[in-house]
Amino acid sequence: SAIKSNEVSGSTVMGGDFTGGPTYYDYAAPAYYPAFATASADSSWTQLVGGELTQLIGAQNGTTGLTPDSNGSNVFGYDAVRSPWRVGFDYCLHGTAQSQTYLSKVVPFLVNYATSNGGPSSLKLTIPLSGSPMGSDTSGTINGPAAIGAMMAAANQTFIDDSYTYLAGTIVPETSTQSAIGPNYFSSTLGMIGLLTLSGNFIDYTSL
Repeated sequence: SAIKSNEVSGSTVMGGDFTGGPTYYDYAAPAYYPAFATASADSSWTQLVGGELTQLIGAQNGTTGLTPDSNGSNVFGYDAVRSPWRVGFDYCLHGTAQSQTYLSKVVPFLVNYATSNGGPSSLKLTIPLSGSPMGSDTSGTINGPAAIGAMMAAANQTFIDDSYTYLAGTIVPETSTQSAIGPNYFSSTLGMIGLLTLSGNFIDYTSL
């Protein structure tokens, strides 16, 4: 109830319990709104699924399908990168048609780029919405979400398999000696979420 009161406006999620901030499209978590509806006996939570996905799809670049970090940004960076994971996980659990629409625009760009440039490790943050040139950070931060999004279609199996191999060999505990570019808490977390989802171990606890 507190989350809904402070962080939901109509059928979309705000940037937190403050006003006047930007819209962060990656805050959409459509896989879990049905669980919130069940736990709270408040069916209006389900309205967020369509509202959030409509907003996310509307923010996609027409060519690459990439979304900006926020409505004040022009790059696909450390905020926006979470969207393929969250929407991909929704499609895995619920098969939501709008999630498929979002993924069908961004996943081909990510998969085709990796396929043409040496594999998953070629995906690097941050990325202009046009798709080029890519930045310098290649890690679980982008590879985990990209691989989860790619689970939308069996045609992406080679990319998924290669991503799993890359993530399994890359994700290590954070240490004080690691550089800013490379495995750290954020990349390790998103990479581990990728590994859990790809291996079938990120289970839906709401179904237990």
